[in-house]
Formats: sequence, structure tokens, C-alpha cells
Amino acid sequence: MDTLGPEGSVLAWNMDFEKLVLADLAHDYPRHAARLAGIAERMVDLAHPWLSFAVHHHAQQGSTSLKAVLPTVTDLAYDDLSIRSGAAATHAYEAIMTAAAPPTEREAVFTELRRYCKLDTLALVEILSWLRRQLA
Repeated sequence: MDTLGPEGSVLAWNMDFEKLVLADLAHDYPRHAARLAGIAERMVDLAHPWLSFAVHHHAQQGSTSLKAVLPTVTDLAYDDLSIRSGAAATHAYEAIMTAAAPPTEREAVFTELRRYCKLDTLALVEILSWLRRQLA
């Protein structure tokens, strides 16, 4: 948690969900509850312009998910990943953590999870950059 530092905005997509995750973590790890609450207070939901329909593109086909918005404002997409959604990431993680899998299979899943998380993070950075360019 030291990586985030005590100041600055924390970007999220679907902030309400992320705040629930932080609340669950605070419940499970009470010694970190204050830091987790501080992170939740600093969250900024990048989905807001799309959820409020202040920004919309026909290619989203009515969806405001990160996976639908990202390719409308950047040249990035989740198509080349084997794990393409938060639900798939959760299932893959649970499967590998609860099953007796060989180390090579576990590492392959963790590699794909890191690829997915990396793109999720990059997506927020790129969308924020796009929004800033629109406002300039």
C-alpha cells in the first residue's frame, strides 16, 4: 500500500465496486482499515462522463463498460488477451488458488492475470489523457 502514497487521486472505473472491495479488505485486514478508507476517499470514477452520457460513442453499443469505451477513444482493446473481463480474472484466480495445479499452469494463469491488470491500468491512464485532450 505504500506505493500509492498518502495524497493524490486514485483512478477507478466503476468506483462503487472498487470501494466495496476496499471495504471488504478493511474488514479482513483491520490494521489497514484507515489507509484503505483513505484510498476510497481519494477515488475518482473515470466512468462518470460515460455513465452520465456526457460522452458517448455509437461504437459502445450502449455499454459504458471499460471494455466498450476503451477502443472508442484509443487504439487499445482487450481482444488479444485470454482473460478479458474482471469476472474472468476473478474466476481464473479462484480456480488456480483452490485447485492443485502444477507450477507451470499456475504461472501461466498469473502471467495472463498480470497482462489483464496491466491493460486495465493503462486503459485508465489513456482514457484520462483522452479526456484531458478533449477539454484542452
